[in-house]
Amino acid sequence: MEITRFCDPFMGENCYLVRDLCGAAAVIDPGFEAAEKVLPYAEEIRAILLTHGHFDHIASVKAIAEQTHAKIYLHEADGAFPQESRLNLSSLMPALPCPAFSADVLFRDGEQICVGALSFSVLHTPGHTPGSSCFLTDDALFTGDTVLSGSIGRTDFPGGDRYAMRESCRKLAALSGEFRVYPGHGEESAFSYEKRNNLYLRDVSC
Repeated sequence: MEITRFCDPFMGENCYLVRDLCGAAAVIDPGFEAAEKVLPYAEEIRAILLTHGHFDHIASVKAIAEQTHAKIYLHEADGAFPQESRLNLSSLMPALPCPAFSADVLFRDGEQICVGALSFSVLHTPGHTPGSSCFLTDDALFTGDTVLSGSIGRTDFPGGDRYAMRESCRKLAALSGEFRVYPGHGEESAFSYEKRNNLYLRDVSC
């Protein structure tokens, strides 16, 4: 498995291209300018996985899907976000284009998303949005805006819920094993480091 990060210069959002060894790839959270970064791999891209429906994580979805015919995956609780500017927050920055689209697959907690030789386990982690989710594959945990390096995502946007976020942190803190954490913003880190040093995970893990 090969993971490449592309950081959006406007919002500091991370898009990830995850490739297996057999010519299949998934794109996770393609924000602004992500299309030009990942479309050189268009023949490999089979799926677009979304951790949640905010505009900085979905702005390039339509462009990539049209070029690759990749299926779009989003949690059912965020299903309306791509069409609603108030929910996806694109109404706050109307000068930045965020074309509307509909997800092909609305997933739920515990489901598996298979992309070539890759298998992503869905962990529903509401709080930042109702449908916020993490994807776990092998030793990689893609956390979107649920867990950031040393912090967590905001809960004061439409659909945010700080109590749900606390339970989501508790759920993640209970995971066993060692993973690399690939967040929606900022640098990657080790899961063990976050459990020891991220107050939001540490305080709910005892």
